[in-house]
Amino acid sequence: MCIRPIMLYACPVWCCTSNSNIKNLQVVQNRCFNIINYGYYRLNPSYMKIDELHEKVKIDFIEQVIDKLAKKFYKPQVNNIHILKNYGENAINELWDKKD
Repeated sequence: MCIRPIMLYACPVWCCTSNSNIKNLQVVQNRCFNIINYGYYRLNPSYMKIDELHEKVKIDFIEQVIDKLAKKFYKPQVNNIHILKNYGENAINELWDKKD
């Protein structure tokens, strides 16, 4: 799918967006699925729920993909002791500066 990378560009930065924004992205993905599967459903007119379609095609929902990408992006940074050490020192210095 070539539209998904465009939709999810820099998603670790905006992963905490509102549910309505994520829902809008999911609607776009659902429409793409319907367009892609139009030929199949025209020949086989049985109705398939979007959950079943995701399961059959083995593609995650947008919210799941955003969650995976955000975890992949932030996990190395959280586990990096140098970043935490620098953050802790800066926070302590800021507290001391406020007291003076």
